[in-house]
Amino acid sequence: MRPGADLWLGLLTAAIIAAVSLLPMLRLLMESLDPAVAAQLMGTPAFWRALTRSLVTSLGGSLVALVVGTGLAVAVVLTDIRGRRWVTLMALLPLLIPSQIIALAWIELLSPNNPLLILLNLAPEPGTPNPLYSPGGIILLLGVEHVPLVFLAARG
Repeated sequence: MRPGADLWLGLLTAAIIAAVSLLPMLRLLMESLDPAVAAQLMGTPAFWRALTRSLVTSLGGSLVALVVGTGLAVAVVLTDIRGRRWVTLMALLPLLIPSQIIALAWIELLSPNNPLLILLNLAPEPGTPNPLYSPGGIILLLGVEHVPLVFLAARG
């Protein structure tokens, strides 16, 4: 092929990919800006329930992260605790692990099938719901995952 043909082929491919991926997003954006659709959506109880639960969960997770992250930063910076480097490492550890892995690990930790909980006779009864699937559990996990960000910001 000629060098100019490669350029046109690349541009054509990029244009097709852009059209296939951007046109649906553009349509979605246009529908989301339609006041009639917004009014219809906001008139449903499911919308307000989802909005309320989302706000409670996000604000609760932020509060947990703020309290724990600031407390750890104050303990590391302003006090003379032993193992300061270990505390810093443990506070930053959730940054090194993907959020999905942290969530799955916590869910398995508190499941009725956990051998450690069974050995300690602390396992919930089989068939009981996992407490991390509740709003409080989600808030706890969000808080734990965001502690490193608050810790770094407060530590300075």
